[in-house]
Amino acid sequence: MEEFTEAGYWWYPNKPDCKYPGTLSNTSEGGIRLSISSIIDPRSFSVSSPADMLHGTTKSGEKYTLLRGFETSTGTQSSDLNAFNKPPYIVGHKDLFFNFALKGVHSTNEYDDIRVKSISLVPEFMNRWFFDSSITFERTERFEEIKLSYNPDNKYEYELDNGLNLQLHRRLDNYPFSASWDGDLEFNEKTYITLSFKEPKTLDEVCDYYSSFEDLYTILFSRRSRCLTISLELEQMNVIDRNGEKEEMPCFSEWLIKPRHLAKVDAPHPGDILFRFEDIKEKFGEISNNWLRQSKKLKQIRQIYISALYSSEKYLEPTVLELSKALEVYHRRFYEGSLLDKDEFRSNVLSVLVEAIPERIERSIKETFKARLQYINEFSLNKRLKQLNEIHSMPLSIFDINSKKIIRYIVNARNHFTHYTLVDVEKSITFDSLCACQDYLKLLCDICFLHEMGFSEEDIAKNIGGSQTYRRTSLKLMR
Repeated sequence: MEEFTEAGYWWYPNKPDCKYPGTLSNTSEGGIRLSISSIIDPRSFSVSSPADMLHGTTKSGEKYTLLRGFETSTGTQSSDLNAFNKPPYIVGHKDLFFNFALKGVHSTNEYDDIRVKSISLVPEFMNRWFFDSSITFERTERFEEIKLSYNPDNKYEYELDNGLNLQLHRRLDNYPFSASWDGDLEFNEKTYITLSFKEPKTLDEVCDYYSSFEDLYTILFSRRSRCLTISLELEQMNVIDRNGEKEEMPCFSEWLIKPRHLAKVDAPHPGDILFRFEDIKEKFGEISNNWLRQSKKLKQIRQIYISALYSSEKYLEPTVLELSKALEVYHRRFYEGSLLDKDEFRSNVLSVLVEAIPERIERSIKETFKARLQYINEFSLNKRLKQLNEIHSMPLSIFDINSKKIIRYIVNARNHFTHYTLVDVEKSITFDSLCACQDYLKLLCDICFLHEMGFSEEDIAKNIGGSQTYRRTSLKLMR
């Protein structure tokens, strides 16, 4: 989603005759913001709750629906024009922030009542994933004739669970039919992912689908892949007047959210992509199904992983901490990990330990001890990493690393950064060892994600072993 600034008029849906001039902007730093300035009583224009909705039309004629907003600043300025025999007036100014916006439509429903029939995404780097183009170049032997043509291949369609239909198709963003002799002729081909829902979804549900696919491609590409465009087909219909007759037409809108402030990354080399479309096109529906089934359990794990690796400012120490946390949460959710049976622990161990806390201890401290005792039956980070290492030993074995050594480094680093342990531990935590820890944790995270997509250990080992990204890692330092 590109950043923009547009001026226009804005109003409440229930007060269409009371319009206010203002400027709408969408930037990675500030998000969706509306700045209102007018000769008004500023108290007459306010957003009373985060659920409030505004309509607007820019000078270019583009419609907007602004959703879930709140005020960030307000002010007034009085002017006295008595010298010109005119009454004083008040200039009111307000800045508002909105979480979402619909471009191209004035929604008749509030945020929670908007229903979406389908969503189309254009993720970054998709042409690298396909590794081909539908644009062909032909010429005669003596260059008597040169021909450019566009022949898009058939769209790929997959039926998923819960009445979902997934389509991948490519089309040109522009259609240049001619150019001057010394001019440029540009083609811009985009790959679209369209999800159609049997039962219309809420915007919150659609947001989960969008973020799931954005993260899916981030893992497959070994690069942060962002959706450049998000288009929605709304359940609401547009009513168009055609020569006096009312006609209902499907309502499409571009969905605007705050552009993510992430570090800019280069397009992936084909050798960095773990699985190209050609390799998985027959089972891409199954992969998507598996990913969406686990989406809810993986949501926080994905968020920790993405923020650790792809934030605009990265440091090794917090990256190692966050990635180790992501794997700890993953293991807890998918494998649990208890030293004793939970019922046995609660009845025979926990109850005894709680009773052993002296009564004379201050109540707040006693409650703290009770809360901490709840978790002593869980696996440690060391044991969780060792178990994941054993489960995925096949793909990990191709790097010929000393897993015991690197896991010990990770645990020592995590404990030191969290609790500040002994000085001799600090001396052992070098830049090279932290690089190796980061690479190992990312590798293990990627393997776990691919496992949840349904890839076999053999396929994971084959493709990770051939990845240029992992050939450049510093894991060899831990042999």
